[in-house]
Amino acid sequence: MPRTGARTWRRRNVPGTQPARVFWVGVRETASHLPALAVAVDAAMATLGWDRERRVFQPHLTVGRVREAARAGALRSLVAAFEALPPPAGAALRHPRVALMQSHLGPAGARYEAMRRWQLE
Repeated sequence: MPRTGARTWRRRNVPGTQPARVFWVGVRETASHLPALAVAVDAAMATLGWDRERRVFQPHLTVGRVREAARAGALRSLVAAFEALPPPAGAALRHPRVALMQSHLGPAGARYEAMRRWQLE
């Protein structure tokens, strides 16, 4: 999955309200499997009573987060350094499994728990 670039997200994704605190790398998935999977998951969750996602699906990998707004400058510097790197030639990732993760946010930082795992190969 070639990268499409590095980006930052603001809290609640509202531009201008707070400095960006999440560093993510977009991925380009040429076979269109990830968007189709996102649509299927969204539809399945709607049958369980969850609200449908209104945002356009953006495949990405979250690289890091900062808690304090004062560290947002360091986050921007990290994104700029990442963007300056050449993309790996011919790099492709194959994922043998997928996991449904739950984030537990707390004062000491985020803790992630795998709720369920599936083998893909």
